[in-house]
Amino acid sequence: MENPQLRLNSNPESAALELTNMPEVDQKQVLGETLYPMVEKWHPNQADKVTGMLLDMDAVSLLQLLQNHELLKQKAKLAADVLENREVVETR
Repeated sequence: MENPQLRLNSNPESAALELTNMPEVDQKQVLGETLYPMVEKWHPNQADKVTGMLLDMDAVSLLQLLQNHELLKQKAKLAADVLENREVVETR
C-alpha cells in the first residue's frame, strides 16, 4: 500500500478529494499517520496525545495545517501547553 503521508503532501487538492471519499475513521487514521511524525519532532514526549488532540479538528482544518507547518507547530504547542498545565494541576 502506498504511504498515506506521501499522498497527502504531494497534492493538497487531490488529498482533500481523497479524504472526503473515505469513511471518517479512515480519514483520521491517514491524517494521524501524517501528523504524528511532524508533532514528534517538536514534542517527542507528548506526540501521541498532541496528535490525538489535533485529530479532534475537522479534516479540512487538518489539511490546512498540513499545508502550513508553522501554523501546525503553533497548534501543536498549544495542545502541548494544555497537557502540561493539566499535569501541573493534577499533581497539586
